[in-house]
Amino acid sequence: MEIVNSYSHLSDIEELVHQFLNKTLPKEQWTHNAHLTTGLYFVAKHGPDKALSSMRECISSYNEAVGGINSDTSGYHETITRFWIWLLDAYWQTVDDKNDLPSACNTLLTSPLGDKEVFFKFYTRDLLFSKEARKEYVAPDLGPFDLKLIVV
Repeated sequence: MEIVNSYSHLSDIEELVHQFLNKTLPKEQWTHNAHLTTGLYFVAKHGPDKALSSMRECISSYNEAVGGINSDTSGYHETITRFWIWLLDAYWQTVDDKNDLPSACNTLLTSPLGDKEVFFKFYTRDLLFSKEARKEYVAPDLGPFDLKLIVV
């Protein structure tokens, strides 16, 4: 189980994002929680469309910078990235205090929404890990995205 970071200040999140964007974040620190924190930061600051574009480009280039490969079986995954941007945007819409990103991140990471396998409520393993789903977005095969299915 991944240890959940707790953010006290916006500067903690900004430092993570800065290191990610500059490709100075150590590979072992680019965890599921770091992905979600960075994605939520982009959604909060720029909206879902720009967040998707940024995450798409930055994850691919970061992977290569730390020795990873973006291929048919590893690295950047389009469908998973789109899923998480959808979820992060839907979550952000429920946040009451939009000026407290650290609290929003902390709540997200400790909630069912932060579960690293939550996408299996919408996708079968075979479809999600297919070559097609990695390369381009594929719609869920178990039912449409609905935040209520995660937080029940």
